[in-house]
Amino acid sequence: MYTRISRDDEGDGLGVARQREDCERLSDLRGWAVAKVYQDNDVSAYKRNVRRPEFELMLSDLADGLIDGVVAYDLDRLARQPKDLERLIDLYDERRRRVFATVTNDVNLGTADGRTMARVMVAFANKSSHDASRRIQRKHLELARQGKPNGGPAPMAGRKTVARSTPLPRAIFVPLRSNSWPAYASALSARTGSAEAWGILAKGLPGSLITLWSAC
Repeated sequence: MYTRISRDDEGDGLGVARQREDCERLSDLRGWAVAKVYQDNDVSAYKRNVRRPEFELMLSDLADGLIDGVVAYDLDRLARQPKDLERLIDLYDERRRRVFATVTNDVNLGTADGRTMARVMVAFANKSSHDASRRIQRKHLELARQGKPNGGPAPMAGRKTVARSTPLPRAIFVPLRSNSWPAYASALSARTGSAEAWGILAKGLPGSLITLWSAC
C-alpha cells in the first residue's frame, strides 16, 4: 500500500491517514492482505529534484518479490512524472500476476489497455501540476514587484518563530540589468539604511528580484 501527499503544513499526517483508511477498505473488498504501508508525507511527486524514499523502497521490494502488488488512493499519488510510471510499468511487465488497484479508478497495470490508460492519466496529472506551478510563480512575481510577501503557511505551535527585532527578508523588484549589481548594491544599502544590504538576483526576469534583509 502506498500513500502520499504533496503538502502537510500542519505535520499531522491526516491526509495520508485518510488515504490509508480508504486503501485498507479496498484491500479488504479484494481479499488482499496488506503486507506493508509505504508513506511519503509532505513529498512532491511532480518536482524532478525530489526523491521519494518510500516510493523507491516500494519499487525495490516489488522487484525483489517482497510484495506482489500495489494499492494506492489514486494513480497520481504514485506518479506525476511519466518516467516514474514507466518504472512501475516495467515491473508489471516482468511479472504479469502482480496486482494493482486504486480507490478512485479501475486501472490495471497488468494489461495493455490499463497501461495505456495509466499513461494518459499521468500525462494529464503532470500537465495539471505544471499549470499550477506556472500560476503560482506568476503570482509570486507580481507580489514581489509590489513589494509584498509571498505568503505561506501560518506559524504553528512548535515551529520556530522570529522576534520583531530579527532581520526579516523583504522582496522588491528592481528593473535593472544583471551586470549592474555592484552599482545598485550600494544604492540598496542607502535605501534600507543598512550597510549590509544584500540580495539574491533572479536571472531571466525583466528586472531583478531582490530579497533584502532589513529590521522590522
